[in-house]
Amino acid sequence: MKNSTVLGNHMSSRRDAWWYLEQDEDGSLWVRYENEDQPGDEWRKPLAEVLANPPSMKTAALVQERIERMFAEGTWSGGG
Repeated sequence: MKNSTVLGNHMSSRRDAWWYLEQDEDGSLWVRYENEDQPGDEWRKPLAEVLANPPSMKTAALVQERIERMFAEGTWSGGG
């Protein structure tokens, strides 16, 4: 993995979950989900797949918000 940034998190009495946007060495973008209370519930999917078919509306909103923020802040450095 080359780069990683936190998309968001959810903490409650039931679970602590984190979403990350990751960029591999080859430039591909991935979304990774970690659930500290249920490790078997974790996944890593290509960004395009998450945008086309989000696992939940929360995930879709987190991904879209972070992408918009990166462009607005000028922090996007995606290859090219």
